[in-house]
Amino acid sequence: MNKEEATILPATQKYLSDEQLGSITSKITMSLPPERAPVLIGWITKSLNINEQVSLLKAMKGEMPPPVFQNILGIAQKSLQADQWQQLKTRLES
Repeated sequence: MNKEEATILPATQKYLSDEQLGSITSKITMSLPPERAPVLIGWITKSLNINEQVSLLKAMKGEMPPPVFQNILGIAQKSLQADQWQQLKTRLES
């Protein structure tokens, strides 16, 4: 994890936009077997700050069929505390 924080993360932030990172994450997520996706989405959602959550979910929304995206939102809602979910939901709707 130290290598990721010290090397990989700064490089991705320097060379990729939030939208590009969200798109990459979305493609990885969509390639997972269905039974693994909820676990990964839950971990990812909990590990990101609100700005990263919004960017990721907006990127996913643009690349996924609506029913799949609604499923992702449900997983995100279950993985966050109620106040965190409400803040995220509000930001996604604006």
